Amino acid sequence: MNTKNTARSSYVNSRIESRTKKDAESVFRELGISQSEAVRLFYRQVIIHRGVPFDIRIPNKETIAAFSELSNERRTLQSYHSAKEMLADVLPKSVQKRK
Repeated sequence: MNTKNTARSSYVNSRIESRTKKDAESVFRELGISQSEAVRLFYRQVIIHRGVPFDIRIPNKETIAAFSELSNERRTLQSYHSAKEMLADVLPKSVQKRK
């Protein structure tokens, strides 16, 4: 690599939510990289992919409703100890009797 081109002389400044920043920094620490290295990696991937290196899509109405429901904590997620237990709860009784 040409050392003349590796000088870091440009800055990127951006505003981001505190929680998002803290959560991302926690992941960076686990990966053993700095915030600056993470930004450099993102920029390199943009160059390699000639675009954003992941899909960006406009969510449909159902997805937006699900996000809203979860963020408002109107729904408690159910957990199960087995697939059999989950199916007994989810499937209509008429389907369960056919087995």
